[in-house]
Amino acid sequence: MNFLTEKGASAYRKITADGDKQSWKDKKIAKSVAEDEVVSENPLVVRIRVKINWLAVQVKLDEQTVMALEKKGAKKDKDFTIEVR
Repeated sequence: MNFLTEKGASAYRKITADGDKQSWKDKKIAKSVAEDEVVSENPLVVRIRVKINWLAVQVKLDEQTVMALEKKGAKKDKDFTIEVR
């Protein structure tokens, strides 16, 4: 995931902060499905490593990520890009 503008990077940071407020159990479940890693700070590039492929597909991890960023004000292809491999 590449963040093209500061608005996109800010949305990612807000989502990360919201995730830190979740319960221990919810964090453990989320971490078992996938982990994100900051590859570069300027520009912000984040790699999401999926651990359980079938579950990521089942919960539509890519769509949920895009929806969460858009709720925080970022627009896909304008503020961030996402690549699924």
